[in-house]
Amino acid sequence: PGTAAITVSVGEVSDTVSVTVSPTLEGVSITNKDALTAEWILGTADRTVEVAYSPDSFTEQDTPFTVESSDEEVIEADGSTLKAVGVGTATITVSAGGKQDSVSITTSVTAPVLTIEGFEDESDVFELVANENAELPNVSAHSCDGIDLSEYVDISVSDTDKMAVSRLGRLNVSEKGTYAITFTVADPRDDSKTASQTID
Repeated sequence: PGTAAITVSVGEVSDTVSVTVSPTLEGVSITNKDALTAEWILGTADRTVEVAYSPDSFTEQDTPFTVESSDEEVIEADGSTLKAVGVGTATITVSAGGKQDSVSITTSVTAPVLTIEGFEDESDVFELVANENAELPNVSAHSCDGIDLSEYVDISVSDTDKMAVSRLGRLNVSEKGTYAITFTVADPRDDSKTASQTID
């Protein structure tokens, strides 16, 4: 690559032209694939695609690159910034000067956070009178990225013959004794991620 002067002479007559030879882009590559493919939990920090050109005489200024996501419902691409917005896998493709490179990235969630009002301590006890309806404690649940999952909380009891939970969230126990109530919630985007808490 470079510029050269070409001179043609015939007798005493000559002419000169300046010729510039430009390099050819051989490739573009994503240089931080390991960082991009590391475990990515929804609600955590955005990630940035880093790119290198071959030969390195090319730069983003003279040969801009674009970043595209195969599934914007999983990973959104805004310039070189990636944002995890859903659970799944998306292919991120970088394009520049007719060259491409890509990487497959998977996003996931962690177990939800389950909170039972008034039962932050394991020693807390839920007391009620036999054959009288008692209102269950308030229960809330949130996903790792802050979505309210309270409507997905499931309630189970240790003795279905003596314990019953109404649709209104009231508990009735027919006989005196010690029983257990378990609250469980799963993230609907990945039902293998669950949280549960039992009170007596």
